[in-house]
Order: sequence, then C-alpha cells, then structure tokens
Amino acid sequence: MTCEADDSVRQWAQHLADFALPMGEAFTGFRTKLERDLVAVGDTVLTAISRECAEITPRIQLSATEKTVQQGPFYSEYLPTETLLVSLIEAADAPDLRQVAAIVTNQVVHIGGDETIGKGLTWCRLVGTGDDGDPTQN
Repeated sequence: MTCEADDSVRQWAQHLADFALPMGEAFTGFRTKLERDLVAVGDTVLTAISRECAEITPRIQLSATEKTVQQGPFYSEYLPTETLLVSLIEAADAPDLRQVAAIVTNQVVHIGGDETIGKGLTWCRLVGTGDDGDPTQN
C-alpha cells in the first residue's frame, strides 16, 4: 500500500485541530500531532484496524453486598485515549441546541457505564451553524 500527501486531508487536519480541540497550552501537542499525523484510509483498512487494534476486555459485575458475580461475562471495547469522535446533533429549534451546548461545551462528561474504573470520560465541544450562519459559533 502506498501513502501520499493530500491537500484535502491536510486541510481537514488543520480544521480539526482548530475546531475539535480546545485552545490552551495543554492541548498544543495534540493539535500539532493532529495537524501533522492525520491519515485518511479506506473502509477495509479502517475495519482491520478496528478489529485488530481496539482493546476488548471481558468483565463481570459483582453484587454490591456479597461480592459474587451478579452479571457477566460481558465485553467492553476501549478506544485509544486520543480518539476523536464526531456526531451530528439535530434539534427542532435553536433554543434546544443552545441548551445542549450549555451542558456539554468545554466540559468533561461521562459517557457509558464504566465510571467506577474511570473509563468513558470525554471532553466535549459543539461546533455548528448558529442563528447568524456563523459556522464557528458554539
């Protein structure tokens, strides 16, 4: 497989570094890495990477009182720490979107059921089109 530089991927990398990550010195290294190392691959490569490189851990849930197995085994898939996830959020009107943005923007939120082991902590930022059409308005 060959790898070559592509201006559109470079532009996406710059856009993601500017909008997906927070400003501030603590995130400078992440922004620089994203700008430098973003790679676009086809579905077959992404499928193989997902299947072969994501950690899948068998787990059990213990009963709170007797410390015996209450549920399980079940499996948890863990994404690498620096994974960026993107989602489309739609709402019937702007006030609903502003309410969601007020709750999660620039906050660390917990997604999923692994709070007792510290997994599922996510930093969120909403970027979208505001009422005035400004695509950078949160």
